Amino acid sequence: MRCRAICFTILALPFSLASVPAENMPSDRLGEYDVKAAFIYNFARFIEWTPWHKNGENPFFSIGVLGEEPFGNALDDTFTDKTIAGSHVRIMRAGNLQALMDCQILFISQSEQSRVDKILNALNDRQILTIADFPGFAEAGGIIELRVEENRVRFLINQKTAVDAGLKISSKLLNLAQKVITR
Repeated sequence: MRCRAICFTILALPFSLASVPAENMPSDRLGEYDVKAAFIYNFARFIEWTPWHKNGENPFFSIGVLGEEPFGNALDDTFTDKTIAGSHVRIMRAGNLQALMDCQILFISQSEQSRVDKILNALNDRQILTIADFPGFAEAGGIIELRVEENRVRFLINQKTAVDAGLKISSKLLNLAQKVITR
């Protein structure tokens, strides 16, 4: 039991640090998108990834940002010298979905909110973790929706969409979600 509590604390620590109220952070505190980049890193670590490359083709774990770039250097800084599923991480940015179809994670910017149904339909048969930070994303069929409530970053997970995409999300991550959609 003690071991389980310690493991849960270690797992939750990056998420709990990222959800510290802004007024309690030091003056050189992280910005909202620095915190969201840290969440994306932790999401990637708690998903079971099936191999996406064959015979050395596209050996990178790719994270794409579709639409207007909200992160600045936060994603690059967060993923520098990091690996996910044994592969080095590559950050890609594009204004069109076609350029990002080989990503393992796709962050859909608020600038794309009006086209979200079309984007999600185009990704329907792909094993891509979709993430966005605008209201209603998870209910619309996106996998992870980031929210800022009371100066804390929280997240919802659409487990049904994740399963349909062939992604297995760790129960530890599901337990940390503010809400899990299963229908």
